Amino acid sequence: MSPDTAHQAVSGPSHPGPDIEPVLAQLVARVDGELADLLSRERERWVRVDPTLKLGFDLLMDLVQRDAQRLQPRWCLLAYLGTGGDPGHDEAVRLAAALELFHTAGLIHDDVIDGSDSRRHGPSLHRALADTHERQRWRVERRRFSEGVAVLLGNLALGYSDRLLTGLPSCVHDVFDELRLELHLGQYLDVMVAANGEATAARTRRIVRYKAAACAVERPLHLGAALSGRLEHHRDGLTRFGLAVGEAFQLRNDLLGVFGDPVATGKPQGDDLREGKQTWLVHLTRSWAAQRRDAVALALLGRLGRTDLALADAAAVRSLMIESGAVDTVETRIAECVDDAVSALDILDLAAEATAGLATLARRCAGGDHAAHPDTVWFDPGSAG
Repeated sequence: MSPDTAHQAVSGPSHPGPDIEPVLAQLVARVDGELADLLSRERERWVRVDPTLKLGFDLLMDLVQRDAQRLQPRWCLLAYLGTGGDPGHDEAVRLAAALELFHTAGLIHDDVIDGSDSRRHGPSLHRALADTHERQRWRVERRRFSEGVAVLLGNLALGYSDRLLTGLPSCVHDVFDELRLELHLGQYLDVMVAANGEATAARTRRIVRYKAAACAVERPLHLGAALSGRLEHHRDGLTRFGLAVGEAFQLRNDLLGVFGDPVATGKPQGDDLREGKQTWLVHLTRSWAAQRRDAVALALLGRLGRTDLALADAAAVRSLMIESGAVDTVETRIAECVDDAVSALDILDLAAEATAGLATLARRCAGGDHAAHPDTVWFDPGSAG
């Protein structure tokens, strides 16, 4: 099959089989193999140039392979299969692998920005570099070294992501270009709002839209449909589905960032509070306290963003979030998003097996099948991103 033929629009979705999960699992395994082969070859190539480069490749490979659920590739591949894509086509695997490397780069940079020590049930990449620096008693200030090298390794992952995209159709590159812009501008807004405290409801939703929903779900879906040649036919429905699921996913992560069990999430409880994340959960709590003119509560919320936030203060903030009804409001919104996503699937003429797979993955990401309780930890953001 020629590259042009592979990406011509088809008259309707093909049906990969009675159960899409085995097909999807096989494709994800091929994505894992593509990532391992690429990074292993590049490590061998560059270590011959200078053995000092081995540490960076080892740490990058460990993060890529460590406890990753490959959510972005799964969204992409489900959309590809559901819109008529050939499961045997190597370009689908390359695209999904490129998406995973792009996601990995985003995680590395996000951890540096947030000062997060944990990722995917292990040390974040800059934390691992800092530990190595300390063990080896190297020169140069430790934080400067570890964060600087982590940024460079994140950029390296971006470079390899771009390499995997070589030769793919221009429509795929167009979507990926938007994905890059949305992630970086969404991250910019997140950092700025945490610093200036200007977290209106509209702005917090905007951050969720660009930093999370578009990058985590909507654009991966668009990429899969673009590769099959069916994006224009399915764009609106995939956008509606993707933004709803992405919002639910981020809101669930916001809850887990405050209430989650560190054993399950792989990240310290309350990290978002110490980082001063201006989430909708925080906005709702602050609005409640302001309406009540509760000076004590407002002063407590004003301490968010301090790295030395006391455990007692973090516990008090969690209590405020529950008492204010903010947690219940967020849980209600998550359920609404899942309902919106499932409704969107009804208007998409995808292969039935892919539709079922998308609905299952949506509920999984939102944790929608479990009790609405702040201590519930079902989906693991520490593994996914």
